[in-house]
Amino acid sequence: MKKYTCILCPVSCEMEAGQAVDHGEISVSGNACKRGEVYARMEIINPQRILTTLFPVTRGKAVPCKSGAPLDNHKLFDVIKLIKNSRAQKPVKAGDILLPNVLGTGVDIIATADRP
Repeated sequence: MKKYTCILCPVSCEMEAGQAVDHGEISVSGNACKRGEVYARMEIINPQRILTTLFPVTRGKAVPCKSGAPLDNHKLFDVIKLIKNSRAQKPVKAGDILLPNVLGTGVDIIATADRP
């Protein structure tokens, strides 16, 4: 069993979740709502996060950006490496797609500020 703190609502339930070795079933305890159970199961099966970072801009200050949807945890460092080796051209507007379908995930990297 592994301990998790749910991040989906202000209650922040302290939960325990684990996968049975013999049956593969996932058990969750300590959650106050169904969302907590779903969160703990996803943390075991396929943890994901929204990526927020800075995107380099040619001849300018880097622009803050984020992934348009959660990315699999095991792909985060590859996406960061790709961003680090990329350059956006000015002007950049908040909402611009800086990298579409990053690494074939179906998720875009999106600017969250302007760089005129």
